[in-house]
Amino acid sequence: MLNLSRFANFVAASNIIYYVEPGDSIQTAINRANPGDILLIKRGVYKEYPIFVNKSLTIIGESREETIIDGEELADLIINIMADNVKISNLTIQNTGGGAYPPAQKGIQITAVKNVEISDCIIKNCATNLRLGGSSFSRILRNMITHALTNGYGVHLDENSKYNEITSNYISFNDVGIQVERTATNNTIYHNNFMNNFLDVGGPASGANNRWHNGYPSGGNYWDKNSGEDLKSGVQQIEDGSDGICDKSYNNDQYPLMGPIYSFKAGKWGNQEYYVSISTDSEISNFKFNESLAYLQFAVNKKSQKGFSRVIIPKSLLWVEEDQLWKIYLNETLCGETNIRENSECTFIYLTYTQGFWIVKMVGTNAVPDMYMPISLIFILIVISAVLFVLKKLKH
Repeated sequence: MLNLSRFANFVAASNIIYYVEPGDSIQTAINRANPGDILLIKRGVYKEYPIFVNKSLTIIGESREETIIDGEELADLIINIMADNVKISNLTIQNTGGGAYPPAQKGIQITAVKNVEISDCIIKNCATNLRLGGSSFSRILRNMITHALTNGYGVHLDENSKYNEITSNYISFNDVGIQVERTATNNTIYHNNFMNNFLDVGGPASGANNRWHNGYPSGGNYWDKNSGEDLKSGVQQIEDGSDGICDKSYNNDQYPLMGPIYSFKAGKWGNQEYYVSISTDSEISNFKFNESLAYLQFAVNKKSQKGFSRVIIPKSLLWVEEDQLWKIYLNETLCGETNIRENSECTFIYLTYTQGFWIVKMVGTNAVPDMYMPISLIFILIVISAVLFVLKKLKH
C-alpha cells in the first residue's frame, strides 16, 4: 500500500513530502500530490513506466545509484515531464527498448514546458537518454548521461528547444553525445565532459546556433577528441601563459577545456547548495571545504610529467577583496605562479605542479556565513524563550 505519510516541509510550510517505497506506485503518488509538493523515492528498483509528471513537483531519489526506475528493455518512455517547474534529482533511469534508427524510445522526455531541472541523475541504456522537445529555460546539470543504445542519443535537443542550459554533465559512450535539430537554438552548453562518444555533436545544424561555452574565463566543455594545446590565455587566447583553456576553438566551442571537469559539493547553507568545479589532467581526491577557516583543499596525483588544475570557486562561497590576497599552497608551500581570473560570479585559479602527489590548499579571506541555524535549534530557542517569559510573569 502506498505510504502517503505527510510531513510539513520546514523550508516552505505549504509543501508536503510524500515518501514512496518499493512496491508503491510513483504514478499514484504523483496523482495524489498537489503542485509544489515533494516526492522522496526510497531506495529500490521501480519497474514502472511510463510515468507522467503533469504537475509542478520535486521528485528526489534517496540514493542516485540505488533508486532505480527501470524500463526492463521494454519501455517506449520511462518519464514524461508535462508541466512547468518540475525538478527531478538523484535517480537512475535506465533500460528502454530500442536500438533502431531514428531512436524513438526515451528515458526522460521534457515535452513543451519550461523551467524544468534534471540534476544529479544517472540516465543510461535508453535509445535516447534525455529528450527536450519544444522546451525552454530548463537546466540539465551534474548528470551521467551514458551508454545510449545503438544509434542512440545521449541528449536530443529537438525542434524548438530554446534557452536551455546543459552544464556539468558526463556525456559518454553514446553513438551521438548531443543531437541538435535545426530550430533548437540559443541553448548554452558548457562545463560538460564529452568522452568516448562515436560522435560528440550531431544533427542538421551541428549545434552552430547554440552557445558551446560560458564566456571567458569560465570556458567551454572538455572534448576527449580535441588534441589542441594551451600556451596562451585571455579572451582572445593571445596573452602569454597557460590558463587551462585550449588556444583554438573546437566543435563551435570557443573555449574548450584542456582537462575533464569535476564538480564537488562544498556544502549547503539555507536552501542553497554550493559546488566547486575543477578541470584537471590529474587524479583528484579528498576534496573538502572549511567555511570557518575560509579555505578549500584537495589532493592531486599526477603520475607522469607536469600537471595542472583549474579551480572554479563561486564568489558567494569563498572570496577575497583583491586577487593578491589569495594564498595557494602545494604541500604547505606557498605556490608562486598561478593564473587568477574572475567574472561577476566566480574566481578561476589555474596552477601547475610536477609529477607526484600534492595537497592543494586555497585560502581566501571570507567564506559563506554559517548563518542558517537548524530548524530544531530555532524551535528549541523559541520554546526556551516562551518558558522564560511565562516564569517571569508568574514571579510577578
